[in-house]
Amino acid sequence: MSLSSKVRTLKELPLYLPRRFSAAQRQRNRRNAARPPAQGIVVGLLAQVCGRLVKAGEEALRIPERLPPSAQRVQEELKSRGYPHRVVETEETTRSAEEAARAVGCGVGQIVKSLVFRGRDSGRPILILASGANRVDVAKIGKLAGEPVEKPDAKFVREHTGFAIGGVPPVGHPERLQTYIDEDLMRYGEVWAAGGTPNHVFRLAPNELADMTGGKVAVTK
Repeated sequence: MSLSSKVRTLKELPLYLPRRFSAAQRQRNRRNAARPPAQGIVVGLLAQVCGRLVKAGEEALRIPERLPPSAQRVQEELKSRGYPHRVVETEETTRSAEEAARAVGCGVGQIVKSLVFRGRDSGRPILILASGANRVDVAKIGKLAGEPVEKPDAKFVREHTGFAIGGVPPVGHPERLQTYIDEDLMRYGEVWAAGGTPNHVFRLAPNELADMTGGKVAVTK
């Protein structure tokens, strides 16, 4: 069964993607949006839908017959909270902002990076959802958190989020994470969140991101 026929049979999933840019246009988009990389560990990505909206094609997303365990946990968490979003599969991995930009054909500035920090005094995890166009200011994060922060290792990320780096979603963690959301993300109408693996995402609005995480919208750059 083709993806287009699957979409027609899944009326609850009005899935759309950005129009496919030419290679030259994608290169210009990435060059124009390029900024210094943010500190911290990228553990998930959101991609803002850009350009003219068209129906999804097989090149960009797939609706899998069966989700891997990590992605299935995210799907079940969304369902239990009453969100109708479907976790879908990307053709390309989205471990970095650049990879996510290529996957959706948008500039790096339209990617939301999830960064995990650790409180230096308390040892608690702190989740930052930042625009790919912005460099996170560690000192500002420390002021928001009320203590200095530092970069953790991969073991710390998995222990406190339940997911491996590259696929950490905004929900489904074993504990509630202190979360701050880059205010620049709120200007977009629609974003894509990591769905449990580097190849799985789901669509949502920025205000839903704030609601489901309980995160505080703040200046993080």
